[in-house]
Amino acid sequence: MLSRRGVLWPPRSGTATREKDIFLLNSYPVRKNPLRILLNRLRWDPRFEEEKVKIYYLHRTEEGEEFRILTLSEVEDLGSNFMILGNTMIPYHRIIRVEYEGKTLYLKTSRSQGSREP
Repeated sequence: MLSRRGVLWPPRSGTATREKDIFLLNSYPVRKNPLRILLNRLRWDPRFEEEKVKIYYLHRTEEGEEFRILTLSEVEDLGSNFMILGNTMIPYHRIIRVEYEGKTLYLKTSRSQGSREP
């Protein structure tokens, strides 16, 4: 089956070790996470200060779930699927809201339960 780009997908079984098949796998279009794009822009754009970016996220504990807040300056790395804070990885789907100087830039809405706000 050919994708929109004309790339063979899925690859033929047992042939992914061949150089041309590895190229085909790397050519497959990947959807980018808009939240990660926003956080990277807030981090690297000189018009923004990391200390003024607040990230609200849902943290799981033994007692249940609780909301936590951190600033972008506390985040060590923005991976493809999660943020890294020391030994902790926070998946992007747990982020509820992103604010800059009190203005909401991102607000997650749950499809099944309406919006969750801290």
